Amino acid sequence: MLFPKFSPSRNIVIGRFSFVSRPALLSADLSPIAHLEALARKSPSFKNFKLESVVKSVPERIVVRGVLDGKPVYVKRLLGPRADQRIRGMMAELDFAVARMNDTDSRVAGFVAADPEAGLIALQLAPGRPMDAAIRLAQRERREQLLGMGGSWLTQFTRLRCRTVSFDAERTLGPLQDPTEITNPLDLARWQRLAAWQDERINELRGSKLSIAASHGDFHPGNLRVQGSTIHAFDIEGETWMPILRDCVTFLLHVQDHLPQTGSATHMGIAVDSALPFLSALDLSKDEKEQLLPVFMARRLANALVKRQQRPKILHFARFVTDNLLREMA
Repeated sequence: MLFPKFSPSRNIVIGRFSFVSRPALLSADLSPIAHLEALARKSPSFKNFKLESVVKSVPERIVVRGVLDGKPVYVKRLLGPRADQRIRGMMAELDFAVARMNDTDSRVAGFVAADPEAGLIALQLAPGRPMDAAIRLAQRERREQLLGMGGSWLTQFTRLRCRTVSFDAERTLGPLQDPTEITNPLDLARWQRLAAWQDERINELRGSKLSIAASHGDFHPGNLRVQGSTIHAFDIEGETWMPILRDCVTFLLHVQDHLPQTGSATHMGIAVDSALPFLSALDLSKDEKEQLLPVFMARRLANALVKRQQRPKILHFARFVTDNLLREMA
């Protein structure tokens, strides 16, 4: 998607909100959070923002929670090159999705203010209860209903812009992490078995039909809120064309990491009571669910075994799912 260039001296109006573009000249001695607050004070769109807590501060972005003009919001400041273009992309994407989904039970929370030149955007805090908390507290029937609602939301969102391509591991699967950082010999054996199984299946499945879409990009219960039978999604950063199966894997592994089920019956390495309600709500072909999804799951798990070596609290979940998947695929 292409966006027009804007002159820093113009007063710009996009959609419902206006802002003034101008370069931000602030002291380099400020901390990232203080820098964000100073930028907000200088921006007409953010002058009434009150910071409540810091959610994330990493080199590429800062995320804080607060109140803007009486409304609870998440404010992001994107850092690095082309931050202004990325903010404009988020604005266009959110307006596109809100306009097409907010008459259904699968909805999108929009933004309430933005200043691209400062790299700032305020995302609406969707109503309802966080979905991961709702799942954690739910009885079995309601839990399965909620997981199915997650699958329905992903189906509705990806239908907005979707096409079919031929499966090609190099273009659609993502890179395989080098295992040199794996220090545990049992984890290295797991990685080697996953890698060998992937190589075999990739050759067999090359050219299979694969659905890709302008996707959420970080789809999991932590970015969803539940209000009765309605799901509101937020933190949609922009148009990210990718296989829908990647979002499926992200969702299922988040559920297993944060809302684990411990039964012996599994599907794709995930507890059946978690995996099947979600997958059954997805509008994907049988071949994608049964043939391609295990390959995407295996790739993510192999990479998780590398990345989680220094994070034992979540490493054991990757081991659990890996052992289950390898047993299923044997």
